[in-house]
Amino acid sequence: MKKLKVLIVTYYWPPSAGGGVQRWLKLSSHLPEFGVEPIIFTPENPAFSLKDDTLTKEVTDKLEVWKFPIWEPLKYFGKEGQPRQGQVLEKKKKGLLDTFLIWARATFFIPDPRVFWVRPSVRFLAPMIKSNDIDLVITTGPPHSMHLIGMSLQKKTGVKWVADFRDPWSEWDILDKLGVKGWARKRHTYLEQKVIKNCDLLITVSDTWAADFTRLGAAKTFVLTNGHDEHAMESEKSTVPGGKFRLAHIGMLNEMRNPLVLWEVLSELCVENREFATSLEIYLAGILSDQVITSIEAFPELKGKLVVDGYLSHGSARRAMKTSTVQLLVMNDSGNAKGHIPGKFFEYLEAKRPILAIGDSSGDVAKIIGDTRAGACLGFNDKVGVRRALEKQFTDFKTDRPFAPKYIDKYARRSLAMKLSNRLFEIFVDNKR
Repeated sequence: MKKLKVLIVTYYWPPSAGGGVQRWLKLSSHLPEFGVEPIIFTPENPAFSLKDDTLTKEVTDKLEVWKFPIWEPLKYFGKEGQPRQGQVLEKKKKGLLDTFLIWARATFFIPDPRVFWVRPSVRFLAPMIKSNDIDLVITTGPPHSMHLIGMSLQKKTGVKWVADFRDPWSEWDILDKLGVKGWARKRHTYLEQKVIKNCDLLITVSDTWAADFTRLGAAKTFVLTNGHDEHAMESEKSTVPGGKFRLAHIGMLNEMRNPLVLWEVLSELCVENREFATSLEIYLAGILSDQVITSIEAFPELKGKLVVDGYLSHGSARRAMKTSTVQLLVMNDSGNAKGHIPGKFFEYLEAKRPILAIGDSSGDVAKIIGDTRAGACLGFNDKVGVRRALEKQFTDFKTDRPFAPKYIDKYARRSLAMKLSNRLFEIFVDNKR
């Protein structure tokens, strides 16, 4: 069987941390089993703000990784390199530097500050594609500058090109938050149109976003969700410390994801149910907005029940999921919420602990939760629904009711790698015969 040699262009790669690195780190480890030989192209000196050195151990010795220097203008601001975009945006009182950074990001760095890596990367890669017999290039964004590399390589070398969108582009809620308007907004739309209409295949992470890209003009779309490592948590203990009813959120929780209705319901249940009040623990780990903590502590009944942890390594995050009673998943309250499926959601499934999701109750997350019987997904303002779900989950906790989600194997990363390889061979190999 012919092997398909694939160059994967990604900004995020170990020791980068966060959801962006997981997708292609994991897929690249499984793809060779199905006839796809991946090569990674990534920056040599990226300015990402979060690191997890443990992830470097997951890069296999057999995987070829090409690195090339990048110049990023925003890395020169801030004490620890590039400021975290979400934290800068949500500050109520922004200093002159914050205001300048937001203005510069929205006005000049289109589609993003990594755009200066495009031309040097294309010059480096064009001869490498020919000399290494690369069959296919896959670019993954955000940052969406990676897609401009793929588009230029397709034009220069004729190589087939797949654009993987982990988030939207012109309709991405972060552009509204940045205040991108006028000429800059039109430029985003123009570049997006060129990418989605010229790529040979567009991959994205949810059915809703696939439909959105089709509406915008993409000819061929393919849904490849994020996933989980099968059996990775089986050895982890699942006992909650102190016998607490631990409601745990792992990851970023900022102003756009602050579930105010949840804090209100928890406060009311503490007042009405003494046993609930005694048992409750709210565990938040990761990048947290000060506004989230303030909104929780505004309820006197919740003071003393909040446990805040910092950023966790991937392994520690898994252990925290496994030792929760209920896993909290909060999506952005924005126009993109329906198609947004956070990467950690699939690890929540693997942890096999009940999920309480707050987002679009008719969105892709709600559908998967319903199909897998993994918990409940309620609307942002559905106070009655959130209360009903918590009361049921607390009753299950007290009675030690067994919990076993169904049909989660299809979201295992090995299964997703097989699904992807089948599609790539179907389009780029079988159609040539």
